[in-house]
Amino acid sequence: MLWGSSFLLRGRPAPESASSSPPLGSPDEASDDEVAPSELRHIDASEIQPTIVFDDSGDSILVLGTDSSGHQPVQVSRTAMILASPVWKKIFERHWNENGTAAIPLPDDELDAMHIALRIAHLRFHELPKKNGLTIDALLQLSVVCDRYDLVKLVRPFLDLYGWAQCHYPDTTSGERCHPAWFFVAWTFGYKDSFQNLAKFVVKRTGLDQRGNAMMDNGQAFPLHMPPALLERIMEVREATLTAMLDVLYDILDDITHVYVCQVDESCEQKCRAMVLGSFISFLLESNLYPVRRAASGTSLSIQQLYDHANAAEILTFESHDYAEMAAHVKRTNCDPAKATADTFKHQGGLILHKKCFGAFHLRSKLRAIYSDIDSVVLPSHIQHMDEQAAK
Repeated sequence: MLWGSSFLLRGRPAPESASSSPPLGSPDEASDDEVAPSELRHIDASEIQPTIVFDDSGDSILVLGTDSSGHQPVQVSRTAMILASPVWKKIFERHWNENGTAAIPLPDDELDAMHIALRIAHLRFHELPKKNGLTIDALLQLSVVCDRYDLVKLVRPFLDLYGWAQCHYPDTTSGERCHPAWFFVAWTFGYKDSFQNLAKFVVKRTGLDQRGNAMMDNGQAFPLHMPPALLERIMEVREATLTAMLDVLYDILDDITHVYVCQVDESCEQKCRAMVLGSFISFLLESNLYPVRRAASGTSLSIQQLYDHANAAEILTFESHDYAEMAAHVKRTNCDPAKATADTFKHQGGLILHKKCFGAFHLRSKLRAIYSDIDSVVLPSHIQHMDEQAAK
């Protein structure tokens, strides 16, 4: 019997987030806080779920879970775990030196993800989820466990064997499976190409929720676990790009108000300006960018949404008429006046379109130049880390 009706748990504080605390990627990176004992607390047997046995002859008990999720004891082989993970090796060595055979609490790990890692470490492959058997959230939690305990080399072959990762590979062309949870998966297991492609996709589609927090413009939230500094970088690039795009919009608004608009006929200036200004303001109103002039931090729009709205905006322009020419056109072409339409007079027929009056402001070409030159959000540190992970 490795433990009795009650035993001592040594709690340790959960990390605030994946980006604010260093991952335990190697023995050297494992901080003392991760394995150092803190206050003792007796856990009554009534709080404990039945023990899961990963090794019938196992010589150690881990206690997974928390007070809120429930404590789950698991019987494991100390030798198997030491061989599987240099971080586990350090935890076991320090714990046994200080506490002997007392149960080891590991409260920070999601239970199902930890069970998968322990099954692999104890060669219980028949108990693993089968092909495409993990949701993206489950894959994310497994990635967190692998990052924390440096289990990438041990676990990655099973991602390939069972397609746990492949079924969630982002398709940035169609927009399918472009879940931001993939960032931490790719960062952990070294999937550099998909990480970079997803980053280009996500930075264009990051907006703000009602509280001003980052979210995908399709409503997807960013997960708690993100590669270090990635979300901050996404928000920086979003702000810089949207600021440049909004400057274009508001500069054009000012120009329509203050400069000569009509490029066709000076006598049409008032009507031409009114048509362009009214429809341009309507576009801004529909995008909630007027009458208050929004900063990038003050609009919920993503880069993609603003770009698409601007390209789809119907800016109406004036149409002037040369009635003498229209009459001559009818006579010249033997057209039945009763059947004449606007199309009858569009080409050399007396109807003069003023499309170039708004075209002179070059709205779409200016936005296209900004949109096509968005800064990368992938940092050199991300590339270096993924190269190191891929080499494991």
